[in-house]
Amino acid sequence: MVVEPNGTRADEAKKKRRVVLRDPEPLLNSDPSKNLNPTDGDAVVIDIGSSELRAGFSSADGPTLRYPPLVSRARDPGEDGRRKNFVGYEALHTSVRSGVRSPFEANVPFNATLLERLLDGTIVALGLANEKKIDRPFVLTEPPCQMNNSRAFIMEVLFEGYQAPSVCLGVDGLFSYMYNMYSSTNSTNSLSQFKDRNALIVSSSFRATHVLPLVNGRFHAACAKRINVGGDHATEALARRLRLLYPIFAPALSYDRVNLLREEICYFSSDYEEEVNRLQRDADYFDQVETAIEIPSLEGTKTGPSPEVSCLRICSRGQRERRPELVKTPTVCLSSDRNWKGREI
Repeated sequence: MVVEPNGTRADEAKKKRRVVLRDPEPLLNSDPSKNLNPTDGDAVVIDIGSSELRAGFSSADGPTLRYPPLVSRARDPGEDGRRKNFVGYEALHTSVRSGVRSPFEANVPFNATLLERLLDGTIVALGLANEKKIDRPFVLTEPPCQMNNSRAFIMEVLFEGYQAPSVCLGVDGLFSYMYNMYSSTNSTNSLSQFKDRNALIVSSSFRATHVLPLVNGRFHAACAKRINVGGDHATEALARRLRLLYPIFAPALSYDRVNLLREEICYFSSDYEEEVNRLQRDADYFDQVETAIEIPSLEGTKTGPSPEVSCLRICSRGQRERRPELVKTPTVCLSSDRNWKGREI
């Protein structure tokens, strides 16, 4: 990572792909463009993940709700100080985020109270709170080999609390395989018929990766494997790596910023060894995939003085008055040096 404030090196960096290291934009729990008026008989579909909850109706093209599975309970100043449940992005508000919690431990739901509040907030956001009973089928996802007590509590809330007529629980990886590999030429219209009845499904999530074997159209749970590696671990590894290599920028490398950076510039390689060898021997290809990152201002942090950063603060003072949230002058490139011999990737 090289700071390039001015001169020839800065001119070269302008030719590279540039990404701004920024905070995630505040989002809403519901998408205003989605229709919240389902037809009769539409099922309520809820994909409960450890990093994001997606919910909607079966007739929609996509989920109506998308937000992190976070719950906070605090007093609402607008309702005579009564305690209220805040779900999703509402729980990340400054006034209530101190008590934010997740019902998940890794990718398994373990807190029944928080899970009930999360489901209640989802039902309210879907516009079903005023119904005496929810006379719609429910389709929910669950992790592979979920514990019986977690599943029993979900069933209790859906049947006794919402009075749902029917509930379908399934693994999201198997649902995805069923949707993508379903044989449209099947004359019996049975969902048990796939194009490939034998498969090895690799389902990678935020906290874990599951390997799900499918033999003759059936899932063999006894042969499934769980690997405790997911998107969260990739973000943590990238954040630790960047903070270790460039401690001067450690205050700016927060988890949320690095996670957004990973989603924007990182990619899967079909052949990792070949990819690394090509980056080492092919300078043109390295320049092609190299990314310049604009770092926010470090003014006001406890970071020790640095000649480069001090110079950048002085040069960018005029820009900071116009755009205080971002200083474009400090530029960081994901390359340690320009010496191609003995380069370490």
